[in-house]
Amino acid sequence: MNELGLLSVACVSADPTIHESWPLEFNLRPHLSENEDQTDAGDAAASPANLGIDPAKLDAARNRIETVFSQPLDPRDKLTANHLFKSLEKLVGLPKADWNLLLIRSLWAVLNECSSCREKSVEHEETWLILAGFLLRPGFGAEGDSARIDELWRLHPSKLAYPGKRTQIQQYILWRRVAGGLSQERQEMILAPELSKLRSQKNPPAELVRLVGSLERIGSKPEMIELFLARARELGTTKQYCAPYLVALGLLLNRTPFYAGADFIVSSVHVERAVEALSDLDWTVPELAEVQTLFLRAARIVNDPAIDLPRTLREKIASKLERSGVAPVRLARLRTFVPIAGSERTSLFGESLPPGLMIG
Repeated sequence: MNELGLLSVACVSADPTIHESWPLEFNLRPHLSENEDQTDAGDAAASPANLGIDPAKLDAARNRIETVFSQPLDPRDKLTANHLFKSLEKLVGLPKADWNLLLIRSLWAVLNECSSCREKSVEHEETWLILAGFLLRPGFGAEGDSARIDELWRLHPSKLAYPGKRTQIQQYILWRRVAGGLSQERQEMILAPELSKLRSQKNPPAELVRLVGSLERIGSKPEMIELFLARARELGTTKQYCAPYLVALGLLLNRTPFYAGADFIVSSVHVERAVEALSDLDWTVPELAEVQTLFLRAARIVNDPAIDLPRTLREKIASKLERSGVAPVRLARLRTFVPIAGSERTSLFGESLPPGLMIG
């Protein structure tokens, strides 16, 4: 049973070398025509039970979004994503963390229509980027998401209307939030203009570093791993803040990706390089708190010889984690196969996921 009280049925592979599941969906409305049977934002209002709110509240929220973005900036009514979310929560009658998958995708339709309104002010653009990422996260999971990502992607070639730190950071966060819906080609196109910054700048934006970690389909993972390892070691040696690099490394070296297939899991050689670079540091200091999660992900057993680390390397990591105070129950996944739980997969996203989203 999912968060909406609906029964979800899936076919799970019985082959221990294949860790996949496929959702089984049944058309229980055969009397409807093909066009009438499409579940998208356009017919969301006809399904109040699935929306989780009265359709009238959805209309009010849509009108609020349209009004906010269609009007010029009013100094008396400060435009921020936080203020807009608060007003929408009042109209919907639910905190935004409880807005389910169908509801947020329904709100995307009107926000998409307001995309050109980003040019009104930097506040309009920043707010639009934040709202877009929230409504489309994690980029997949709902029927019609492929088309929605295509709508969002039309903005990619165009430059920000108000280029600057504020909007650039929000653009990084937006792409990170929807990365699961981006093809390899699109992920490479997002990363390409940022490579020179990552290679040459001593302190690239933290959100850019986190974005790289979320791009599970890129082909330049080995280079990014080396860059981030060098920087993490440099900062870790002097006990400086290095969480963004460690978080990104934990995703780049992960044995159980959030959305990408096994073809995008890096070789164990890169995990071994990470151990060599970081093993002499104190993994208990606050500045290196994320290093434990990094290696719990990088050394996890998935019961696939092509993916699992050599036993000696796994034991070396497990022993270091054990000495660093990691609980035995967490270390179990490094010594025996433990199926990944839904909560663990959700944690890979780094923030809350919409209720009703089923992650296989």
